[in-house]
Amino acid sequence: MRVHIGDGVRLYFDVEGAQLETDGPDMAERPTIVLLHGGPGADHTLFKPELSAAAGFAQVIYLDQRGSGRSVRCGPPQWTWERWADDAIDFCDALEIERPVLLGSSSGGWVALLAAIRHPDRFAGVVLDSVMPGDTYERLEMFERLGGPEARDVALRYWAGDTGDEMTEAWERVCLPLYSRQPGGDAATHDRLRRVRWNDDVLDHFRTVLARGFDPWRGLERLECRALILAGEQDPVATGLGGPPFRAPAEPRGRTAARPGGRRARGLPRVAETGDGPVAGLRGERSCAALALNRRGRFFVAEYGCRFRCYRRARACGTRNTTGRSNSEP
Repeated sequence: MRVHIGDGVRLYFDVEGAQLETDGPDMAERPTIVLLHGGPGADHTLFKPELSAAAGFAQVIYLDQRGSGRSVRCGPPQWTWERWADDAIDFCDALEIERPVLLGSSSGGWVALLAAIRHPDRFAGVVLDSVMPGDTYERLEMFERLGGPEARDVALRYWAGDTGDEMTEAWERVCLPLYSRQPGGDAATHDRLRRVRWNDDVLDHFRTVLARGFDPWRGLERLECRALILAGEQDPVATGLGGPPFRAPAEPRGRTAARPGGRRARGLPRVAETGDGPVAGLRGERSCAALALNRRGRFFVAEYGCRFRCYRRARACGTRNTTGRSNSEP
């Protein structure tokens, strides 16, 4: 489906899950989640089929951003963070979506963050997945740790702006598989990337122009709505959760958090709610968490790979266990 948002621009979107559900003699409205893909220049299919599970409790709306996927392609003057952020608002206005949760992954998280800053009253909350970048040295170091010196060299040349066919082939062959935990990349990831309707021009524009023009760290200080920030410990790009706005607190004794496969790891409290909001959980190739959504200045952030780590602001981020069981239970 496509919707017209003005100026001749039509954006493609897909929907899973109903907005209303039966509640005895009444109809109850379910929350709406609007998904913003990364790339940039990729499309909404990156979220499928994993995010289909969210349709069990919410209406899920997948959006192809301007210039990407099945939406209008346009040109570089319209490929800006501000334009994409305002498109999210215009899209919600066109479909009369009120106060959705905005979920952005990778560069889509930059769009979600800026949209929430520019329009603070329009969203119930934001989820920023694999969004916060470390410096170039940290990212190159991670690529080398995961894929050896060749991966570091390819990543360095790719980020320096090499747009040649040989460079693109090397990036896809050497670096992209490192986004998966499976050696050489897993079959599901390969299929996912083949399904995407890429606009390589948008991706090249990002590498050569846009990536230098936006600092998500400064954006966090201006964020007023509730936010959940996710990152994988072995993510080769979003390596920045140890950066200046966060500090690593001492590991709380006896506090545990759910881990994939039913195992638990020390470091995160097992919580069902906090004084600030509900628990939210998402899982992806390299990110998984079940955390509290907190208000401005009280971010609660987790990353995991082989182990969990907690980061939070210097101010106290109080949580309480509402599971009815001891935090020290296995």
